[in-house]
This record gives sequence, structure tokens and C-alpha cells, in this order.
Amino acid sequence: MHILGWREEGDSVTANQEIQSHGHRLIKHYLLFTLIALAAVVALFVIMELAWGNASATTYDWDGGDAGNQLASDPDNWNPNGTPVTGDVITVSGGNEEAIVWDLGASVVIASFDQQAGYSGTLTTSSVFNCSGAFHLHGGTFVQGAFAVNTGAVTMDGGIRA
Repeated sequence: MHILGWREEGDSVTANQEIQSHGHRLIKHYLLFTLIALAAVVALFVIMELAWGNASATTYDWDGGDAGNQLASDPDNWNPNGTPVTGDVITVSGGNEEAIVWDLGASVVIASFDQQAGYSGTLTTSSVFNCSGAFHLHGGTFVQGAFAVNTGAVTMDGGIRA
């Protein structure tokens, strides 16, 4: 008979058997806890993907659109139509001459910017122009107000920076 951890002679379970049994229970509990923790982490990633899954970068090319203005905040001025948000990629294609007024504000941090050779227009920053990656000025004119490139290369091998 087992009383308060003491065994009497004649008990059929030895101390080694009890330790092994207790060890098996600990392993089972550890495995169960590990599986629950793993399931929680997977669920967190699924929730994050659902919440931010559509937040993948879009590459916007300036086309000046039919908006009748030069504002970067006007979705009609971009191809595809839409307003760039943080993490998006901006190109201004060569052959384009439509001027741009960057009015998206400091809270929009674009992933990269490429003003290509052959662009003959002017990009003027009326608010902070914030770029987290590569910034390339190969053509046109870039009239700089407040400007920040957080990381990445700055290449100005063409165009004019005023």
C-alpha cells in the first residue's frame, strides 16, 4: 500500500517503475505543451497573413493619368490606378514628361524609387519624401523639399536634383 510516498513490503510497483511512469507522464505533458505552443504560433502566423496578406508591395508607374492634376495622392495618376502606400515600389518611366507633386507625407515610406533615364518631367516634393530602399535618379528633375533615404543606395547618374 502506498501512503505519502512510502511503500510497504509487498507492493508490486517498484521505485524504478514509479520513476519511469512519472517520467513518461512528464514527457507526455511536455509534448502536449509543445504541440499547443506550436499550434498557437501557427495560428498567429495565419492571423497575421490574413490581416496583412494583401500588404505585398505594388509597383506603381507614374503616368500622369486623366486626373488633371500632378498629385501623387491621386490614384488616377498611377499605373495601376491606386495610391502608393508604405512598402510599395515607385517607377517613373523614361519617355514620360508628366510632372509629379509628391504630397503623400512622411508616413508613406516607399520601398524603392526609380526615376528612369528619358523622363523629362519634374518631381517636386511638397511633403517629406521617404524611401526605405534604393533611390535612383536617372532622368528628369527632382526638386527636393524634405527628403529621407533610410537605407539603401542613392544613385544620381542622370537628371537634375534641385
